[in-house]
Amino acid sequence: MYQEREPDIQFFGELCNVGGTDKVYEFRSLSDGTRGLIAGLRVKHNDEVKFPLAAISYGNGYLIIAGMDVKTDVEFQKLGKGITNFVSEIARRHKTKS
Repeated sequence: MYQEREPDIQFFGELCNVGGTDKVYEFRSLSDGTRGLIAGLRVKHNDEVKFPLAAISYGNGYLIIAGMDVKTDVEFQKLGKGITNFVSEIARRHKTKS
């Protein structure tokens, strides 16, 4: 897995070592350059960065995209933790605006 960056961590938390490893099985991940993308996990394939977990801003909300092949408990743990963290952060930001 490719190193997380601060904006990723603000929304999704640190997921690199969730499940005891930094490896994930990927399936149809989003590509770099996707408009409105908030990265959750980054992987690098042949010098191309892909995002097996990401969110895309859509209207007033977000669409969470999980391009992971959930083959092992590791992917399930990363997915669950990432979604939980993301929802908590969005709720916190919404509450702050109100």
